[in-house]
Amino acid sequence: MDGTLSFWYEAAKCKLSAQKGGRNLMNRLIWAPALCLALVAAGIVRAAPQIDADPNREYPVTPEAGPWMICAAHFNGVSAPQLAHQLVLLIRSQHNTPAYVFNYADEERKKQKAVLDKQAPSFITQEAAPGEIVVPIPRHRLTIRVEEQCAVMIGGYPDEKTAHEALLAVKKLDPPDLKVPEGAPAPFASVVDDQGKAAYLNPFSSQSMVVRNPSIPHATHAMQAKDDPFLKTLNADEEYSMLRCPGKWTLAVREYVGASMVENKPTGWGPLQSIFGPGKGKTGESLALAANNAHELAKTLTQLKFDAYVLHTRTSSVVSIGAFNDPNDPVMQKYRDRIDQMRNRNANAQTNPSKKDPLGLFPTLMPVEAPHFR
Repeated sequence: MDGTLSFWYEAAKCKLSAQKGGRNLMNRLIWAPALCLALVAAGIVRAAPQIDADPNREYPVTPEAGPWMICAAHFNGVSAPQLAHQLVLLIRSQHNTPAYVFNYADEERKKQKAVLDKQAPSFITQEAAPGEIVVPIPRHRLTIRVEEQCAVMIGGYPDEKTAHEALLAVKKLDPPDLKVPEGAPAPFASVVDDQGKAAYLNPFSSQSMVVRNPSIPHATHAMQAKDDPFLKTLNADEEYSMLRCPGKWTLAVREYVGASMVENKPTGWGPLQSIFGPGKGKTGESLALAANNAHELAKTLTQLKFDAYVLHTRTSSVVSIGAFNDPNDPVMQKYRDRIDQMRNRNANAQTNPSKKDPLGLFPTLMPVEAPHFR
């Protein structure tokens, strides 16, 4: 069992309890994670109780989990629910940390059903002509196929900083051993080494990222763009700012994580380099490097004819492509297909003997909400 990951979840529970208990309690518990770690190391405090991992139970994500989570993996296709359930059980049983499934397809089906129920009455009726009668004709029920899409969520956490601290532990986890249904494609992308052997990428190290709890309605999130005006400062000079994304959703392709979290600076601070750059120690240098790498990746993707965006946050910089009004927009698949085609061309290029993606994009592109100020 991974004690580090379990510890960060226990520390997050302390913070969540403190937030519910008020500011005074929060002040008393700010130092709790460090003290807990010291006590655990000394053997004074017992390990956390084992998290439930029942194969016969479903574990859908709910708002009660907390406002921030870690998206550990993302699955598409018919086998997505089964693979997501397997990974949830593995995380719960082997790492003693709560994990849940968020089914994008289920959410989209609910929306589509509500729309169809409102638009389509059970029968078509019309006025009867003199001497005639009207026989009600059942209306054909329109059905819409929604591809299975499931994400595995770890957490939750009371704030973005705590989630990013836990993310560092998640990225160090060993790759999961999942049983793939017969005939189903491999759940994770693969690379070919110099000896011609294929190896699957570890989703924990290559794909996991911090996200908001997707089960919490957008308007009620504790951390919205309008609630953190500092995001405007961080992204003010970003040419590809996600704050200007015309859609509600976008596809995350890569996240560059800084070493720590940047605090508020006085109003009027200039470009990102002046916020994160030299003179602010290793933390600033790491965040500046993450911001610069994200900008350069967005620039490259734009040159490749993608509409690319960057969001700089207090702890990382996220790069995305596309603008969509729904997390299940079918156009998303066209973007994924283009990225896959680009990967295949790079893998077959003679100038790329390692067969690795030179851009280091997520194996699976995940839909994320694009923040907007009101």
